[in-house]
Amino acid sequence: MKKIIMLTVLVFGSLAWSRPYGDAGCGLGSIVMGADGSQILAATLNATGFQTVGITVGTSNCTDAPGASGASSEEAQIRYFIEVNRISLASDISRGQGETIDHLSAMLGCNSQKVGSTLKKNYEQIFKNDNLSTKEIESSIFNVLGVSKVSQGSCTNLG
Repeated sequence: MKKIIMLTVLVFGSLAWSRPYGDAGCGLGSIVMGADGSQILAATLNATGFQTVGITVGTSNCTDAPGASGASSEEAQIRYFIEVNRISLASDISRGQGETIDHLSAMLGCNSQKVGSTLKKNYEQIFKNDNLSTKEIESSIFNVLGVSKVSQGSCTNLG
């Protein structure tokens, strides 16, 4: 039994040291305090909400977001963002405003008010049915916004 416990500690202990953050996790605290800094202060900074954004978008040392093969890292982050926030995004698109639209607009480098109104007008085209994959939703959003390649200021048809 002692051997199993010791082996577990060694395996999981070595994994903890390979991360760019400490026990408080990724987020603003991991950037400010690092892996060797005060984890209490890191956790406090993470609780400001930046950790949630970092996990969602894949920033602030929160880089384990799954990406599609062949996709740029920006496209992978957007696809992951859509996947994780699918329900909230659909709700915000139906209203034409909200946090998920603000974040998606920022990721694309576009004006969130124009993005919100454009997506709202095309809600039925984006969410044709309940069985759409994340990639299909992403593709519909990109088509509606006139985005062919993810880059800052890539929303071409929003006036």
